[in-house]
Amino acid sequence: MTGSENAAGRPPDAVDREWEVTWGDCDPAGIVYNPRYLEWFTLGRITYLRKWGVPYGEAFRAAGVEAVVYEAHLRILRPSRPEDRVLIRTWIAELSRSRLRFSYQVLDPDGQVLAEGYTTHAYVDASGRPFDLAKRAPALWERLSRLPVSPPVTTLK
Repeated sequence: MTGSENAAGRPPDAVDREWEVTWGDCDPAGIVYNPRYLEWFTLGRITYLRKWGVPYGEAFRAAGVEAVVYEAHLRILRPSRPEDRVLIRTWIAELSRSRLRFSYQVLDPDGQVLAEGYTTHAYVDASGRPFDLAKRAPALWERLSRLPVSPPVTTLK
């Protein structure tokens, strides 16, 4: 455990969002369809940014910046089923002038990790070209650089 986690392994700056699994989240076997976790990661990311005062539409889009996913990782540890309640936990694990990495955990009500992962985003313009955020959108970089960064927490070694 690093100094940036509490006793439960939760980064202190993480933001949680509750979700109830619906039948629409599931595949024919009655468990959450794996791409749905990536959608939940998006919900977590948007919630995180809003909570920390950097709402995506107002902060990124208004500055002509897109933060596109160029890498995604998902590890499912236990399945979720319809009507299960889950918690989507999100935090920033890395932040630089060219990219941003969010880490995620999906937990059951007892705090057991059901899934974990991360997404890495590049800052790009409308044509898809990457750039140095501090040079292109200094006000947005200033806001992002004040956000807390905690290392990834993983349940598997």
